[in-house]
Amino acid sequence: GGHLAGATSMPLDTVGIRVSELPTDRMVVVVCEDGGQSLEATRFFRERGMEDTWVLAGGLGAWRKAGGTLVRG
Repeated sequence: GGHLAGATSMPLDTVGIRVSELPTDRMVVVVCEDGGQSLEATRFFRERGMEDTWVLAGGLGAWRKAGGTLVRG
């Protein structure tokens, strides 16, 4: 259904090979539809020293419910 503006799409099964694409000099917020996969990805990133990595509570579902917009395409 879309993604957050400025987001990098990184399916959970690719984080191991794509982790180097993420910035290490600023906060990273990990988002999925309901928060479950984001939690798993955040654990993976933190185990690799990316301490400033966080989960968007409730995921995209909560974002939309709160009136947030998504970018399509």
